[in-house]
Amino acid sequence: RSDRAIALQPYVPERTVGIGLRISLTRAKLMTGRTRSDRVGQYAPGIILPGEVLLVLMSDTAQTLENSTLLRGYLRQHTALAHRELDRSMGVLDSMDRYGRYLRGQFIFRGTMEAALAGASLPGWFEDWRPQYIADAVQMDMADMGRPVPGAAGPPVDALCHLANPSGLAGVLYVLEGSSLGARFTYRSAQALGLSATFGTRHLALQSESENWQGFQYLLAHPGIDREKAADA
Repeated sequence: RSDRAIALQPYVPERTVGIGLRISLTRAKLMTGRTRSDRVGQYAPGIILPGEVLLVLMSDTAQTLENSTLLRGYLRQHTALAHRELDRSMGVLDSMDRYGRYLRGQFIFRGTMEAALAGASLPGWFEDWRPQYIADAVQMDMADMGRPVPGAAGPPVDALCHLANPSGLAGVLYVLEGSSLGARFTYRSAQALGLSATFGTRHLALQSESENWQGFQYLLAHPGIDREKAADA
């Protein structure tokens, strides 16, 4: 129905819509969990989907995307200082030595948090979305570089507490999954040192090619997330 539909247009494999989020051909579900054909049947009865799938952007879906954007903005604001401090400590990765130190820090952080995540119970509204694990790839990159792998450390107690509730879990995953954005820049820096997706930068290649962050943005629109608890995590 025209009163519920924002736009009806031919669907292409990738198209930038609304606030700049990308809808990909492989993403078969909208935020409500219904398939596109379900939504078209509900709001535009009588339409038969041809081989060229039609994408209907409903007003409730637009609201969902807006909610996700607002929470991401809140979390970005509350993690800005920590991000700046991390950038300063990491510096410019313009040498093998600096990149090696970066790998060590990455392995300690990701290995610790991913071990904790593996034992966490994910909310049902995550459906089939799962966090991206890259610690093993980081370890392989360290082996490529001839760097010793630090001993395993248990996750901090406060991290385990945060993972025990959906809001805290969302905050932790915001940091872990959002790191894929910065990984694209780090990947280019590492490639300038002569490293590649098969030697030294496996984990960066995985993050750069992943769409996990895009899927996670949709989860951030869930009404059950307490933004203050997410930010505290």
